[in-house]
Amino acid sequence: MNLRKRPAKPLVSKVKTSKRARLSTSTSENQISEKRQKINTGIEILPAEILVHIFELLSVADRMGIEAVCKRWQAVSSKHSWSKTTLWMLTAKLCCLIKRCVKYIKVVNLSSLANQANLSKCLQRVLNKIPANQLHHLDISYFDVKKTTLEKIAVRFKNLKGITISCGSKNIAFLDCLFKQFPSLEIFELHNSYLEGISFKGLPSNLKSLELSFCMGLADDQIRQITLACPNLECFMMECIHYSWNISSAGLNTLLQGLKCLRKIVINGKENYELSPLVHFNQLVHLDLNMKQLLTGPLLQSISKCSQLKFLRLAENKGVEKCTEQALIQLSTLISLEHLHLYGMDYLTDRALETIIESIPSLKALHILYHPQITESILEIVLRNCHQLKFFDLSHSRLDSKKNLTQLCVSVSKDLKIRACKLDVETRNFRFFVVKDK
Repeated sequence: MNLRKRPAKPLVSKVKTSKRARLSTSTSENQISEKRQKINTGIEILPAEILVHIFELLSVADRMGIEAVCKRWQAVSSKHSWSKTTLWMLTAKLCCLIKRCVKYIKVVNLSSLANQANLSKCLQRVLNKIPANQLHHLDISYFDVKKTTLEKIAVRFKNLKGITISCGSKNIAFLDCLFKQFPSLEIFELHNSYLEGISFKGLPSNLKSLELSFCMGLADDQIRQITLACPNLECFMMECIHYSWNISSAGLNTLLQGLKCLRKIVINGKENYELSPLVHFNQLVHLDLNMKQLLTGPLLQSISKCSQLKFLRLAENKGVEKCTEQALIQLSTLISLEHLHLYGMDYLTDRALETIIESIPSLKALHILYHPQITESILEIVLRNCHQLKFFDLSHSRLDSKKNLTQLCVSVSKDLKIRACKLDVETRNFRFFVVKDK
């Protein structure tokens, strides 16, 4: 009889654990893991309101992607972050954005889709989802909009306050239709348009802001129409650096003298103008005359009386001077000024600039370009007087040597908390940003 012994089974000790103990162990492990994650990721300890503020500073695309990081961020972003998304820059990749913040959107910008073939369908699909009369501003520039589309927009958003469009010479009657459809319009911006033959007589009388950017064919007749149609205009912007206007100095002066409620004036171009003194502009806050105008003593004297002015940019026509150093010193009366830009003035000296700077304690940005009489000694004057300065640009001036400039950079870095510094000896540029301690 063949008897085989079975191999002995290894003894395995089994420790029975209760279900409650297993759950307790699992919970403690999860808590330890969460604590480690919070320690490793400092942003996790921030409260929800701080995260919301951070998310609002991100671009729309980044904000949508950040929701995939973790469940907490998704919950915080979905519940709070989108409620302040009033501006929508539409692109082909962000169409799903309309599902998240459609009930908050007040400003829609469609200009980036100007070359899309199905733009009209996209426009209708988007605007149909936004609640009626919720939209405040619509940007449909750089592409042609049909009259029927405009009528549909007017029906759904009859209280639209601002619109940005482009208009060609073939659509002369387009503006008349637009002004009739939107009688409560307050902001009108016209970009990249050919204006010859177009009338501005139908502009709404309650219009507050008018911008004509890169538009050709603007003439004196249209300037007079704007003056008569919009007497309460508060902001007028006219920019065209590549094309010529058909506006005379008399026509431009008529515009500025006729609009007595202006708070912001921006005229950027390449034409030569001789402006008359600015009267009735005690409420003016922003003045930007970046063109080849002829600065005169009476004009600077009138500007010096604009006591509420916070932004001033002036450029001089090279080769023809009708102004003096003493006339420029009159700008020292603008004690509320925060941004000062002066370009191409051969009569601007260290003495004149020092007098202006010492009288303006609130100056935050100073741009001094193409002034041959300005020397490097002005830097010490700026450091001594401009205690709130955030940006300084001194370009194409008499900066003597590389050694002196390097010493100045060291001095500036020591006295003012420099965030960035750019030094170019060949082009004689000296630029830096300043961050002051609170």
